[in-house]
Amino acid sequence: MAVRFRLLGTVEALVGGRWVVVTAPKQRALLALLALGAGQPVSVSRLVDELWPGEPPAGAAKLVQAYVLRLRRLLDDPGGRLLVTRRPGYLLAARPDEVDARGGLALLSVTI
Repeated sequence: MAVRFRLLGTVEALVGGRWVVVTAPKQRALLALLALGAGQPVSVSRLVDELWPGEPPAGAAKLVQAYVLRLRRLLDDPGGRLLVTRRPGYLLAARPDEVDARGGLALLSVTI
């Protein structure tokens, strides 16, 4: 399955020839975190820390699991071949050139 991810601007994925926009804020953030680390596992604890800076809610790890399930449905990946469960968390099975923010584009951080 050929998939591409856009993180710069609207967070979306090209799935089956159509762009799917990820509208739910936590799912969008989760996909962005996994896409930025494409090909590498991202631990559940890091995902929790990034999704809920400060004090995460009780059961945050279960919420991550639920967001992954919803993303798999959205990406037409019910078997988890694209969004893979891999210790200690999850891995997005994508190449860097399939993610716009990793395909040679520099990200700038500006403090105002």
